[in-house]
Amino acid sequence: IDAIAALRIFIFLITSENIKYQVIPVFNNDQLEEKIDKLKNNEGLIEGFVFINCGGNIDFTKSWITQNEIKIIIQDIKRPINHNNIN
Repeated sequence: IDAIAALRIFIFLITSENIKYQVIPVFNNDQLEEKIDKLKNNEGLIEGFVFINCGGNIDFTKSWITQNEIKIIIQDIKRPINHNNIN
């Protein structure tokens, strides 16, 4: 429920700034990595990712996302977290 409320607030904020976005719901880390790999074809159009309650324990430092300087924001309450993503 908290993630849904956070998503609604976030959508309100970015919609008021006329920012294009896409919401992609996932249920586990395998599905998350699969969806990210599908977005690789659109990497020139993507400026950033916001992960709400997911992605905290995945190491993004060696993925195509960080190699192309795409900004990542991770808001995850689950533990453990991957400390390589802090920078």
